[in-house]
Amino acid sequence: MSAPTSQNQLIDRFGRKVSYVRLSVTDRCDLRCVYCMPEKMKFVPRTQLLTLEEMETVGRSFIKLGVDKIRITGGEPLVRQNILQLFRKLGECEGLRDLTLTTNATQLQKFARPLKDAGVTRINVSLDTLRPDRFRDMTRVGELQKTLDGIDTAIACDFQQIKINTVVLRNYNHDEILDLVNFCIERSIDISFIEEMPLGQNDHHDRAVAYYSSDQILEDLRQHFELIPSTMTTAGPTRYYQLTGHENARVGFISPHSHNFCESCNRVRVTAEGRLLLCLGLLICCRLLLLLLSLFGASSNRADPGTNGCPFTRVSGYGSDSCSKQGSTGCSANRTTLLGGLLLRGLLSFRWIISGLLNRPLMAFEFIFLLLFGTLTFCRVDHHSCIRNAGKS
Repeated sequence: MSAPTSQNQLIDRFGRKVSYVRLSVTDRCDLRCVYCMPEKMKFVPRTQLLTLEEMETVGRSFIKLGVDKIRITGGEPLVRQNILQLFRKLGECEGLRDLTLTTNATQLQKFARPLKDAGVTRINVSLDTLRPDRFRDMTRVGELQKTLDGIDTAIACDFQQIKINTVVLRNYNHDEILDLVNFCIERSIDISFIEEMPLGQNDHHDRAVAYYSSDQILEDLRQHFELIPSTMTTAGPTRYYQLTGHENARVGFISPHSHNFCESCNRVRVTAEGRLLLCLGLLICCRLLLLLLSLFGASSNRADPGTNGCPFTRVSGYGSDSCSKQGSTGCSANRTTLLGGLLLRGLLSFRWIISGLLNRPLMAFEFIFLLLFGTLTFCRVDHHSCIRNAGKS
């Protein structure tokens, strides 16, 4: 595969190059973590999810546009039937430097070795507690030992990196920070502590009360370890620290509240339904499904459930003024034309634009906008289904 030219790369109007895509393969999960989804979760009908072949097409198209890291996420990715097919296909792609996975490890005893053979380089494991009773409470249905056995199986497969991701909640698991670090030191793996993101539905706890900052975690750890800032990076938002005397284990922090990382954001997300999210701070997205249907052929049970059209822009950060306006202002022609004209090679026709948008009257400026920068439609989406697991990088 030839290297992408500067004209064929995804660079937004703030000069941020998109080199990292998070691709969700399912919204389903075999756990029900309290900060992630409601206990009685209503999942998307399977007929509305992208097929594995469509996901492969999306992945290959992003790689042609300069993306060199793809993370497979969920839900729990390993509950998706035949998921190894996708890993194998993406693992063969020239130009993809990093093929990674975020998982709860419940399926790793079965899948760790095949994932390694398929080309997966690194695995992030969600683990918030080492206490079986607390694990059951936080996941509602999980068995801790199954996750621990999965972690040990993955370690034995010699991936480039195994990292634990821990969402820290005050009065729920903040008292286990030291235990979790020691767990990772014993296994020579890394750990990242994550501030809970204020996104999606949550009926379990008061997020303001449960908030436990990265700075507080760092202060707690410095009572037991000497931590030195590390230059290590994995192309995500994690800030790493080296533990003096423990060179094979690092501590990282993902801090969307206390240390906002929007200015260096290099990521976009594709949901399992084929919706492209350029920013978690906006409740809007781009529908890729109709592009894919033009490639694979539409069937009556896979028609995209279109919603209100809306132009969008990638903003400078969560707290920016344009973010608060929910994309009601202008669009970056640079970003839009790249996505519209290059992603999947512009295989969408004028016929599709009209059929995708005539579910409501078009304002004049919208119609002109689409004629100039067309091939993409935009829609408001359910915030919860799109951002689940968003902070785990």
